[in-house]
Amino acid sequence: MPARNPGDVGRRAAARRRQLGLTREEVARRAGMAPGYLQYLEEQPADPGTSGLTRLAGALGTTVAALHGGGRDLPPGTARAARGPRLVELTPQECRERLSTHGVGRVVVTTPAGTAVVPVNYSMVEGAVVYRTAPHAVPAAPASTSGRNQR
Repeated sequence: MPARNPGDVGRRAAARRRQLGLTREEVARRAGMAPGYLQYLEEQPADPGTSGLTRLAGALGTTVAALHGGGRDLPPGTARAARGPRLVELTPQECRERLSTHGVGRVVVTTPAGTAVVPVNYSMVEGAVVYRTAPHAVPAAPASTSGRNQR
């Protein structure tokens, strides 16, 4: 599974720094990192560790999720269930239409340890939901129990 583009973190950090009117030196001092390292993060596809990213988010008055683009590509709405949610049965075609507009979802599988819900990146190919996984990873459980050899 391809990793996110870590360069986006640096671009978001640089944009937030400029929005606040801060210099690299000021942000680096607040985050406890070298100005040269902050420059590297802003200009290169770097993937800072959790500690550095947390300190950087704090120095910029934002969150780690925001630096990772946590609000990007969310569907419209408040992301909360309605006051009286109702269950609506969809036809297989309606399901495929809705699935084809996304690309990130969850797969529920039964494992020896119990039920597991894991996120996956997926595509729709000829009406089927497909996703790539390592042979012994949790999302591979349906393929391994069905006897099919999936790649």
